[in-house]
Amino acid sequence: MILKLKNKVLVNSEGKINVKKLNKNQYIISLFKEAIKIGLMSENEIIRVQVDIMNLLKDLILRYTKGESTSVTVETSESLLNSILYAIDFYMLKMDSPEAAVMELKEKSIKQIYENGIELIRNCIIDTKKLYGKIKRNKLRIELEPYNTTIEEILCFFEEYNIVFGAHNGMGSIDYPLVFDDMTVRGVSYIKNYLEHLEIETEFCRLFSEKEINRILVGYEKMCRLSHNIELINIFEILINNSLFSVLCGNEARQLNITKYQFNKMNEKLKRLTQVDGLINDAIFRIVDELRIKNEFLIGYINNYKKLFEKRLISVLKNNRLDTFIVVENKEEVKYTFAFDEGKRMSEGEFNSMVKRIMKVSKIEDKIEIINSNVNSLQDFIDVFNCDCFFGEEFEKVFDSLSDIELAIFVKVVFYEELRNETADLSIIIYQKRDVEAEWQEHFIKFMEGLCRERMAKIEEVLDKIDYEEIKFY
Repeated sequence: MILKLKNKVLVNSEGKINVKKLNKNQYIISLFKEAIKIGLMSENEIIRVQVDIMNLLKDLILRYTKGESTSVTVETSESLLNSILYAIDFYMLKMDSPEAAVMELKEKSIKQIYENGIELIRNCIIDTKKLYGKIKRNKLRIELEPYNTTIEEILCFFEEYNIVFGAHNGMGSIDYPLVFDDMTVRGVSYIKNYLEHLEIETEFCRLFSEKEINRILVGYEKMCRLSHNIELINIFEILINNSLFSVLCGNEARQLNITKYQFNKMNEKLKRLTQVDGLINDAIFRIVDELRIKNEFLIGYINNYKKLFEKRLISVLKNNRLDTFIVVENKEEVKYTFAFDEGKRMSEGEFNSMVKRIMKVSKIEDKIEIINSNVNSLQDFIDVFNCDCFFGEEFEKVFDSLSDIELAIFVKVVFYEELRNETADLSIIIYQKRDVEAEWQEHFIKFMEGLCRERMAKIEEVLDKIDYEEIKFY
């Protein structure tokens, strides 16, 4: 990690390090560069520190190999060096200023600084474990898989984290997204920041009933044509969006329900405004007041979110897509149920016997009758398609025998990604679809392309009204 230094030193007359040029992930290295520019450290002093760091690395390699060797792979050596630098940076970043950090380097041995850093990391781990335990005890009981699995999997970090040999390492990935997530930090610092922000967001979410939260998540699912249970969505963002908009509509902050009438009326009002920041400020004030929020960190978090909310609100208003931003109540919506039931899947023997019966008959009408008499599961239906039971025009007759609701379910399966990411109508999505995973899907697309406008409209009408919980995607 030896830093190459220029012979000439440019001295800043103020003797102050430019904080903006310091890198939290390479703090001591960036500190060297800035310190020598303003004359706070000499080239010899920096070289001495670097040599001491390399001696620390030699000692750490011996510990890593349990005294058996002073040689390791380049990758291992780099990882151990990064662990040392992380511990040193961890301590240096606790200093009151970069200048104070430089004085530590000048007055203390690098070994002492490193050991101080290890001790700080150890204490941070203890505090972070306590915070994790609190979050796990108080977690929301909601049907959101990334949220639930992330909280469970963070435990693995504490079980696997190695302060000495891998202090810079963190979790490979965290599924559940936060509104504000600092990706510039590593190791336990990242986990600590993540949990602190998650705790703040959870505190806000707990101001609403868990039943109401799950209801809003289901509404969000239908609005975005996705399965809220498996998507990487942020609960805090969805709740505060609806709470802010509800307040703008004249409701109480705790009331998340927004009627179609309220939505349409406020949509027209917002379109006529040239500035929305005043309205948003008033809405945030009311939320903090009505929900009796006293936590200064949570209040600051909400105020920071105001900029994101305002930016997105202006964007959706400009594109006339406010309906993609706010969950609106729809009491008249019908929840469709259908014959597909994954609890009634056929056994392997029953399925193979049925396939043999289908293969023995020649008329497509007889094949369809066998299926209707035996298949109750969507997955079994798809498995039949993949068993070469149908050929050519037979696929079209099978699809034509399905109801509009059943066809809509297959639309959800075949065009799942497109329905998540596109706002175009169904006919455009079908026309643009090119990549398929199976032959039956090619025939399904061809069948859908040939439907009349009236039937296509009926399928699209029920598309958003199908309960994802009833469908199993494989």
